[in-house]
Amino acid sequence: MGRGDHVVTPEVTDWIRKGTTYLELRLQAHHVANPRANQEQTWAAMRWLAYSYQHFDVNFAKSEHWYRRCVALDPLRADCPVFLAKLYRQHRQVASAWAVIAEAVKSPLQERGFSNNFYIHQVLLLLFTASNLAL
Repeated sequence: MGRGDHVVTPEVTDWIRKGTTYLELRLQAHHVANPRANQEQTWAAMRWLAYSYQHFDVNFAKSEHWYRRCVALDPLRADCPVFLAKLYRQHRQVASAWAVIAEAVKSPLQERGFSNNFYIHQVLLLLFTASNLAL
C-alpha cells in the first residue's frame, strides 16, 4: 500500500479499501486474543492498518490507535513509534511526536537493529527541523 506516484483510480481505491478491510478483519478480537502466537503477522497488520488510516482514509484517531497498539505489542521495534511520530508531526503535534521518539530511543542500542536506528534518525531530523521552524 505504498503511496507512489500512480494515479488513484477507482480501481486503485477499491484495492486500497479491500486491503484495509482485510487488515481490519485480521485484527478482530479473536485474532489478537493471543497476539504472541502470531506476533509478526499481528504487528505487521497493525502497522499497515495504521498506515492506511494515515495516508488513505485520513483518519487520525484510527491511525493513532493502531500505531499505539503496534508499539505496545513490540516496544523494541522503532517502526511504529517513528510512524506515530510522523503522524503527530503531520498534524502539527510536535510535542507529542518528541514524546513518542524519546520512548523509542530508551531501548538499549544493542536491542535495536540497524533499520530501527535508521528510522529513529530519520524522524529525529524531521522533528528537530520542525521544532526549529516553530511548527
